Amino acid sequence: METLPTELYTPIFNSLLDTQAKTIQNLCLVSSHFYLSARPLLFNSLRITSFNVLASLLSTIQDLPPDERKIEHLQLELDAIDPTQTTNLLHIMHLAAPTLRSLVVRLPTTNPLSAVIISHAARANHFSNLEKLDLTGFFNLQQVFGSLRAPKLKEVILQTLQPLRLSGADLKMLDSLGELELVTINGQRVVRGEERELELEAKACHN
Repeated sequence: METLPTELYTPIFNSLLDTQAKTIQNLCLVSSHFYLSARPLLFNSLRITSFNVLASLLSTIQDLPPDERKIEHLQLELDAIDPTQTTNLLHIMHLAAPTLRSLVVRLPTTNPLSAVIISHAARANHFSNLEKLDLTGFFNLQQVFGSLRAPKLKEVILQTLQPLRLSGADLKMLDSLGELELVTINGQRVVRGEERELELEAKACHN
């Protein structure tokens, strides 16, 4: 395959992004030609399940050339909050924000810091390419949508750890998100511009 023009490697490797995560890592080990083409794809999709890796991951991402720092899918699944690592977590989200297409944040804890993380991330970043947002945690609608900038957002899935009573005014916040097509809150489909109040049960907390 090394007889192929190197510019063909990237589209071929891009077609493998939906396969097992190890695939891109293995391609980097094949040859120097493969490494140069596959390396920018290593961080296309990130799944973080421990606060312990945040410092080293942040350092690695910061060292990448800007054209290789293209994180399109970020999934954070953290069962507890480590206050000493929240800055690193927010910094990773900030670096990923410009190229993110999907963001999954699962913080199934009633620790108030989870709401701080979600609201700060929404307020401090411009998610110019974000299409899907999936949040689980201790937050309210205002903390998510009050300052969210995501003009291409199409799908929102929210699971809150507390019951929600949403007024028509709360739901009209969704109208500020231009391309939004599907909103599900605590398992219930929500219609944009809905005038009636909604009572939404909380998601069970497992910790």
